[in-house]
Amino acid sequence: GGNIVNLRMHRRMTDFFDVDFDIEVKDARHLTNIAAALRANPAIETVERSKRAS
Repeated sequence: GGNIVNLRMHRRMTDFFDVDFDIEVKDARHLTNIAAALRANPAIETVERSKRAS
């Protein structure tokens, strides 16, 4: 439900990708819902929120 505005891949291996997404969200609740949906996906190991300001 959020707009991906940037994507960065780090440490690419045959069975593992470290990916950073910048996502536009409406508010904190929207961010929480997106993070929960990502965490529910068994292919995703961790979801973290960046603390940097834009």
